[in-house]
Amino acid sequence: MRARTRSPRSGRSLERLLPDTWQGPSRQARWRRSRARRVLAGLLLAVTVVCVVGAVRPGDPPTREVSVATHDLAAGHRLTASDVRQVRWPAAAALPGAVTSSAAPGRVLVAPIGAGEAITASRVRPARAWTNVPAGHVVVSVPAERAGLAGVLQAGDRVDVIDTAKGTPVADAALVLAAVQPPTADGTMSDRSAQVLLAMSAGEARAMSAAQGAGSAGVGGGIQLALHPNG
Repeated sequence: MRARTRSPRSGRSLERLLPDTWQGPSRQARWRRSRARRVLAGLLLAVTVVCVVGAVRPGDPPTREVSVATHDLAAGHRLTASDVRQVRWPAAAALPGAVTSSAAPGRVLVAPIGAGEAITASRVRPARAWTNVPAGHVVVSVPAERAGLAGVLQAGDRVDVIDTAKGTPVADAALVLAAVQPPTADGTMSDRSAQVLLAMSAGEARAMSAAQGAGSAGVGGGIQLALHPNG
């Protein structure tokens, strides 16, 4: 079989696509066409190298979403949505107890955390829901032995807190939140270790603290709780 050869006419047809100064048999036109072929060959080689490198390069390692702090946060801070953002974290990195961005808001930090640090379960706790504490009130602990009502008070009871030195109440109808009577070292229950949690205003809490301090100092006074029998 006879080998096919490119027709001179087809070559001249392709040359017509080139600029006028690149056409013809002149030495300068031939040099320009030769240079263009070298540039085109270089570009094709570069594209080939990029494709080969992309094909043989190992893929990125797997990652997972992790919640991190957007700024420095102090211990005791209750997280909000603006305190947390999601970042990609290497899946192989040890990060036990990672907290998701949807679960983080509302939780309370148990230790300070810096911007960009991961938020994990060991660094937060659920917020206490004192839904029965009136707005503007605080929670105060009273030793039940002073109240003389250990084992009787229950959550929801109402008590008057009385300054025994003055014989006047420092809080009227304070709400009992809980009566806690932890066991002693030998496992028995003791009135001396029992505590009563009360909800009262900040002013009432300060007055009660002053009355307790006077009684502890031995200068007279102290506090007594008077239970409202009908709650």
